[in-house]
Amino acid sequence: MGLGTFFRNLFGSSKEKATEVAENVEEFARENYEKAKVNAAPIIEKAEEYLETAKEKAAPYLDKAEEFAEEAKEKAIEAYETVKEKVTDFVDQAHEKKEQTVDFVEIKAEETKEVVKEKVEEAKEVVAEKVEAAEVKAEEIAATVSEEIEEAEEILEKKAQRAEIHPETSGQKAADEIGD
Repeated sequence: MGLGTFFRNLFGSSKEKATEVAENVEEFARENYEKAKVNAAPIIEKAEEYLETAKEKAAPYLDKAEEFAEEAKEKAIEAYETVKEKVTDFVDQAHEKKEQTVDFVEIKAEETKEVVKEKVEEAKEVVAEKVEAAEVKAEEIAATVSEEIEEAEEILEKKAQRAEIHPETSGQKAADEIGD
C-alpha cells in the first residue's frame, strides 16, 4: 500500500480537489456576474433610453401608418364595390343584349320562313300556270299538226287519184304536183 499512499499524498484525493475547483469556479462566476451586472447597467440604461426615444419618434409614424392603412382599406373596398357594380352592370347589359339579339334573330327567322313559304307558293302557281299553258299549247299544236296531216293526206290522195286517171303524164305531173 505504500504506492497508494504515496500517490494520495502527492496528488491528494480527487474528491477534495474537485470540491476545491468547484468552489473556485463558483466564486469566479459570482465575481464576474457582479462585475458584468455593474458594467452592463449603463448599457442597459442607454438601451432603455434609446428604446423610449425610438418609441416616441415612431409613435406619430405608427399613427400615420394606421391611418394610411385604414384609408387604403376603405379605398380598396370602395374600388372593389365600384368594379363589382360596373361588372354586374356590364354582365346584365350583355345578357339583355343577348336576349334582344336572340329575339331579333328568331323574329327575322320566322319572317324569312314566311317570305320563303310565300315565294315557294308563288313559284308553284307560276310553274302550274306555265305547265298548263304548255299543255294547252301542246294540245293546240297537236291539233294543228293533226289537221295539217289530214289535209296533206287528202291532197296526196287527190293527186294520187289524178295520177291514176292520166297515166301518160302521171309521172311528170305527179312529181310536179308533189313539189307544189
